[in-house]
Amino acid sequence: MQLFERLWEGGGGEPTLEAWKVRLRVYAENGIELEGVGGFLEGVKVGKDAEFYELLLGVVCERGDVRRMREVLAVCEAEGYGLTARLGALLIRGYGKVGDLAAVETVLDTMSAGNVALDEGVYGELIVGELANGQTEKAVKGIKERGASLKEVHRIEALKEALLRKVGEATKLLVKLFPEDVLNDPSIDPVFRNLCTELLQLEQYETVRTLLNELPVPKFSLNENQDSYGVSIIFEMVKQNVPFPELIKMVNFLIKTERNSRALHVACDCAAKSRIELYPKLLEILREQEDLRPHYFWPLIAQSFTKHGESGVLDVLKLMQRTKTEADAETLSVFVLPKLSVTLKTSGSR
Repeated sequence: MQLFERLWEGGGGEPTLEAWKVRLRVYAENGIELEGVGGFLEGVKVGKDAEFYELLLGVVCERGDVRRMREVLAVCEAEGYGLTARLGALLIRGYGKVGDLAAVETVLDTMSAGNVALDEGVYGELIVGELANGQTEKAVKGIKERGASLKEVHRIEALKEALLRKVGEATKLLVKLFPEDVLNDPSIDPVFRNLCTELLQLEQYETVRTLLNELPVPKFSLNENQDSYGVSIIFEMVKQNVPFPELIKMVNFLIKTERNSRALHVACDCAAKSRIELYPKLLEILREQEDLRPHYFWPLIAQSFTKHGESGVLDVLKLMQRTKTEADAETLSVFVLPKLSVTLKTSGSR
């Protein structure tokens, strides 16, 4: 938002209506609170249209700000804009966020009385709100009847709510609504990768595994990289420094479900690049499965020297001894000996 505000302030001149619409979209996407509807409207010195008021309503509905939702509706009525399917969907979203299900029914009754047809946007917000507020039977019924017509944004939001609330039937139904190429992406389609990232940020580690388990096991062609499945998720978990047992659960899940047989190697690579303190622990686990190779320790030697000098390098050599990994000629000549000048000089003078 800081970058956006700097660009806004540096724009020069009076903002156009289209510029104000962009601002309202940014507000909604970032959950920005309006200090006051009246004050905001006074600052907009250009003529306004129906889309502008829709976007304004979207900002306050995104936060479930009921008082300001009513203020915006009053302004719409004063300007001669009646209830539409789009406004109805926004209101259902807003009331759903605060769990006011009676108000949702009132919106539907008002739309019916005004002969405003319910469209896919309205049905999408209804299903999302029903899942979020524990009306699972209604949500499942709605998905079965209207799921095929839902917009992708509503499929994703509904899937997130179903996963968070462990509504298994809804989860399965919603996953099946996505196209085959999205479901079968051997690298996990961005739609699901982004959802996994959101869930990880909420510390919903088991929920991520539940989602992945609903996706088909990838089928790789001979020329495809078979290490790619789940890499972004492992990297995100390493970067976020999730509890180590949760990282190992994800690695084991990917291996046992035959989604990525080298998931532990991937975790090692990610740790080497972004969180080196995890690397020795991962190597200890990897050692239980295979003999460690000297080059596995190269990142650790480099990082340990940077942080702790020669003592760090010596610590890595001790770890190699402990894991029964013999340093080869390349490891010694390129990574170890050039970094032990003081130690070697001291031992040579004795």
